[in-house]
Amino acid sequence: MQRKIPEDFALLTQEAGYRGEDAETGQKLFALGAANARIWTVAWSPNGERLAVASYTTQVRDAHDGKELLTLRAHRVASTVVWSPNGKQLATGSECNEANVWDA
Repeated sequence: MQRKIPEDFALLTQEAGYRGEDAETGQKLFALGAANARIWTVAWSPNGERLAVASYTTQVRDAHDGKELLTLRAHRVASTVVWSPNGKQLATGSECNEANVWDA
């Protein structure tokens, strides 16, 4: 299944923190965290509408404006995140050999 990632979106890490930017203009669309925040990985939902961000918590965000839709807490640090093919579930994992499947 091919994932739809918005064509006008780029995710960058800079001294000011992680942020979403328009790939053509470089305009900041939203911030994902402070400069000292650690983000391990991100994953777009299969339809490209949501973004899962694995950090000390796992956040599900709107992929267009960055609005936080859901926060999942189960691991000390979530180091991996993956969407189910239908986008209805999200699996998270940690380096402590923990894994969870969430309705998202």
